[in-house]
Amino acid sequence: MSKKAYYLIAGGFLFLGVILLIKKNIQKKEIPTDNEKDTESEKDKILFLGGLDDKKGYKVLSEQERLIKKGLNKNVDIDSYRYTNPTGIINAIKKYPNSYIILFSAGAKHSSSIAEEILKNKGDLKKMFILEPYNDFKTTYNSVNKAIKLGVPQKNVWVGTTQGTGLGIINNPTKTPYCLPKHWCSLIEFGKII
Repeated sequence: MSKKAYYLIAGGFLFLGVILLIKKNIQKKEIPTDNEKDTESEKDKILFLGGLDDKKGYKVLSEQERLIKKGLNKNVDIDSYRYTNPTGIINAIKKYPNSYIILFSAGAKHSSSIAEEILKNKGDLKKMFILEPYNDFKTTYNSVNKAIKLGVPQKNVWVGTTQGTGLGIINNPTKTPYCLPKHWCSLIEFGKII
């Protein structure tokens, strides 16, 4: 038999092998269970605890959410909660503990209780971000530092250039990239990294 014939036969076997592997992999795919569906939907979900929204010049919660979406380059579902409603986001964490969790400005006051809830539900603290927390050197300061001790990475705390936007709240934060309008634009910048 010639060399050409051997190559044709070997090529034929290789082709058949690839076809059989593809068929076998297609047959293995099954319909996901409800638990698998939840895990899959968490990959593209953000739980957001907003900042102040009830004073003149402040953006309402839906506007804050819109700023995050402006920075995103993919479709991500966002469940938003007012800074006065930590119970809402805590209940959502019970259902979606591995979602991205963003605490913005006044919402950072609840950092420690939210980090505890993530741990309690076997979530991932590396997906919790604290954006420009209002640094009061009391309640929020203590809460953010306790969340860091629980395991939230320091790099996940973004700070601006003033105490009101988190400056001095922890030792090694991430500085919010320069953007305008200050403070609010941190939500757009964060959206870009997801």
